[in-house]
Amino acid sequence: MADEFFLETEQYVKHAKTVGDISEKLKRAELRLASLLNAEGKCWGEDETGQSFEQPYAEKAGTAFFNSNIGVDHLSYLGAAMSWAADQTAGQEHHTENSFSWKG
Repeated sequence: MADEFFLETEQYVKHAKTVGDISEKLKRAELRLASLLNAEGKCWGEDETGQSFEQPYAEKAGTAFFNSNIGVDHLSYLGAAMSWAADQTAGQEHHTENSFSWKG
């Protein structure tokens, strides 16, 4: 086990921003995809064959979008948690560097 813990807060903040940016890009892509699919409408017929396709497809598509949104939310939370951790670490480093106590 290491005797010390070192964190370059600038790098951590940079990577936290990257995670947040990826989350936002994914969210925009999902919204665009959903919008385009909704604009396209149903691409199958209203006959028996179309109806038998729609039921399982619609359920699975809804589940896929729901799960994808959860993944995007988790990335967003991860980016925020990384930023918070970097802020906390920077504050601790500042306190440690700028304070001194000695009991003699």
